[in-house]
Amino acid sequence: MKTIGHIIGLQIVLFGLISCTHSMDEIEVQSSESSNYIVNYGIEISSGTTRAYTDDLPANERIASLIYLLYDANGDLLKARNIPDIGLETQWPLRRDDAEGGGNMTWGQRLALRDTLLCDQSYTAVFVANASPDLFDGEEILIYRSDDAALGLDQVYLKLPSTRFEDNNMFYLCVQEIPAVTNLPPESSLIDRDHPLDCPIQLKRIVSRTDISRFDYIGQEDPQTAYQTYIRQRVTDDLYSTIEQQYISQDVSDFLELLVSEVSSKTIDNVELSFAFLSFQDDVMAHAPDIATALRQTCLDYLTDRCLLATGLEYQLKDWNGATARLKFGNGMLQADRFYLHTQVAGSEQGEGLIIDYPIDEYGTLSIIGFGNSESSTSINGIQSFSVVPEGESAPIEIRLNDPVQILKGMNRKQTLICNPVATLELGSEITTQNHSATFDLQQIMQDVSSWTQFAPFVEEVLSEQSHGSLTQTTLSLALPDLSASGSVLWNASLESGQ
Repeated sequence: MKTIGHIIGLQIVLFGLISCTHSMDEIEVQSSESSNYIVNYGIEISSGTTRAYTDDLPANERIASLIYLLYDANGDLLKARNIPDIGLETQWPLRRDDAEGGGNMTWGQRLALRDTLLCDQSYTAVFVANASPDLFDGEEILIYRSDDAALGLDQVYLKLPSTRFEDNNMFYLCVQEIPAVTNLPPESSLIDRDHPLDCPIQLKRIVSRTDISRFDYIGQEDPQTAYQTYIRQRVTDDLYSTIEQQYISQDVSDFLELLVSEVSSKTIDNVELSFAFLSFQDDVMAHAPDIATALRQTCLDYLTDRCLLATGLEYQLKDWNGATARLKFGNGMLQADRFYLHTQVAGSEQGEGLIIDYPIDEYGTLSIIGFGNSESSTSINGIQSFSVVPEGESAPIEIRLNDPVQILKGMNRKQTLICNPVATLELGSEITTQNHSATFDLQQIMQDVSSWTQFAPFVEEVLSEQSHGSLTQTTLSLALPDLSASGSVLWNASLESGQ
């Protein structure tokens, strides 16, 4: 027997989904016996990195149905056929009796995987696994007809199902071009009804997978301690600089202006001190940043304590183990909802993405399986946000991204992403303030000020009169944002590559 694998190229399509409301039918080729030949198909499943939820699943647990479509050179449908006896009892790869290792096809499979073709015609054979509507609650998945008329080959597509993929219904596809026998090399000329052409078909998975896990801020720490440590880091890195500039610096400046003004009124009649006052005043005001630095730790403690009480913040960082997620595609990057078999292009024809609830496993990993496109394409599958409902809860954790992040990149690829639900903090638009009393050592900060020794007694008088303590225990009331108040602090999520 001749082997078409040594004669023609194998065209593989990555990405698919399937369904048919019409029963598989067949349009027989009408021709004289002398112009026909027999083609025998053998079916293999490609190996490689799994996209299944369970590792190392055998083929009989991954393939639950198989459909064969045959098109002529003009892309018109000639035959459509369900291959029988595909299920848990199927032995893979499907081999005929004369194959190396012996045959394992059932009688029905041997008949269904044999076809009669015209010698002077070229064809395109399409094999799609897991396209049965029975695998998707009766939903049409393989769209090869419209209004009872067959679609052309370039119009045939697989539709994204409205239910989540499982290990036994992810799509596999092979598109095999079969040239006319008259165009084959001379050594292949002995192909006819009595000398079948052996055509190996290799099915490859055509859906891609994206795994999203929550950022682990806990590690080996106690969860509550880890939460406090992480929020303090976020307040320090994201909020403190802004608060220092907009609130703390202004209060410090007001305090020093009051201080020098009151000292001036007490020393205005002293000629010697009056001449030194201008330099003293400038030096004192120049130490405002030093006071702000001295207040940093006590302010951070206060701000962190208030932020820890912010409504919804701790819930935002709740673990995902056993939760349920729902995706939101947006900003012009729609979810790929179909895959055209012949052109190998995923696309979207819907206004909004399908609403699909994705269970998150016990390890906190959200696995999304669907159609992707070439890695250079950025027009589909852009996540704008998604929600996670923790196990045993009803309120969702809303994950909102500043910019869409593309998932399911490439075809038959696996992508790993890490989501940080509280990657950064920012001040909200509804700020309320609370007074916080902070203590610092003014004496130590001002000891290098010119004429400080002369003015220090007057400074201490002013501090006492204005209820600001003493030189070494100076107190200052700061109007700081109450980060526990609703709307005072906002959080932004991130979604980044995990590898």
